[in-house]
Amino acid sequence: LLHAGVEAFEAWFRKDVGEEQLGELQKKALSVGTDPDGGYTVPVQMEAAIDRVITEISEMRNVARVVQVSTASYKKRVSMGGATSGWVGEQASRPNTDTPTLDVLEYPVMELYANPAATQSILDDSAINIDNWLADEVAIEFAQQEGAAFVNGNGAAKPRGFTTYDKVDNDNWVWGKHGRVITGVDGDWADSSSDPGAESTNIVDLVYALKPVFRRNARFTMNRKTVSNIMKLRDADGRQLWSSGLRDGQPDRLMGYPIYEMEDMPDSY
Repeated sequence: LLHAGVEAFEAWFRKDVGEEQLGELQKKALSVGTDPDGGYTVPVQMEAAIDRVITEISEMRNVARVVQVSTASYKKRVSMGGATSGWVGEQASRPNTDTPTLDVLEYPVMELYANPAATQSILDDSAINIDNWLADEVAIEFAQQEGAAFVNGNGAAKPRGFTTYDKVDNDNWVWGKHGRVITGVDGDWADSSSDPGAESTNIVDLVYALKPVFRRNARFTMNRKTVSNIMKLRDADGRQLWSSGLRDGQPDRLMGYPIYEMEDMPDSY
């Protein structure tokens, strides 16, 4: 709504506006179709409340960078490197060197919607704040759908999850693939029968597979079952790899890097 206000939206939501009032509200709507059910947008205050609750619930929002777009896709340019240089004497010639190249990552914009219904008794209950109730319920559902899609989404009318991309051994990594480091054996973290520190060794190899420029912003994502397993891991000297957050609201850490719990992540084993 432009200026019709939250009260008008509530009146429409309760379906108790009269024809005269409805006609006036349609003049103020962003979309003035003949069907009043599609003629209104969520008030700005409610939209902000939904975004706030999603941010509080969705761990993905704490990991990802949120950007505002006004087109059908978001494009990010990535430097592929390739620049070269060389040492020369003061008066030596300076021939041309190789020029770096660029590639573009494109992310199509997907739409997540909700069209909730409510019982008449709830709508008639003056103790219920329609705005807060609707915003909270929709935000929780959005957060769950968003988290599932960004982890396991198939890309069909939804985001493609980061776990669904092609994976290769990190030593054979190429652009467009996800490098991986195997941190365990079938059914367990590692074969520690002969090496008590094998589990921690594999985690160390995983962390340092990243170059320093990327490792500074590294994050671990895992579900709660994996977190419980991680908390039990120890190095060869018996020290835990996991550490609790230093302050309330701060994530726990594995080898100093934050752990974000995402229930849609697969089990560790």
